[in-house]
Amino acid sequence: MSGYRGVKAWRDRIRRKDPSKLRAIRAEEMRKWKRKHPDEAKLKARADHLRRYHGITLEDFERMELGQEGLCAICLRRPDRLDVDHDHKTGQIRMLLCGSCNRALGLLGEDPLRIASLLEYVKTFQSYV
Repeated sequence: MSGYRGVKAWRDRIRRKDPSKLRAIRAEEMRKWKRKHPDEAKLKARADHLRRYHGITLEDFERMELGQEGLCAICLRRPDRLDVDHDHKTGQIRMLLCGSCNRALGLLGEDPLRIASLLEYVKTFQSYV
């Protein structure tokens, strides 16, 4: 069994006998590859997430990040990592946010009235805001 055809034939035999074994073998191969190439694996996982959940490429994300100069669109801080903010109803991508601002926006249900109420609440108890 040499080359790709040999491996393919071997996998086909396993698939016919017991598909769960092939799944386990492939999973183990992937774990080994990830251990051997951790940086590539992390980058690939990020690219897959962006494509699957937001429909953009890693290059699209990097262009957005460069356009925002690496800053969160709300708090203007430079976090270690930016998240893609999107409208949950339409799926439309808005901008990049830090994790804290993205979670806060989500927890407030993206409701302008709740956000305004929160601001008023904070102003009531902090004289310097």
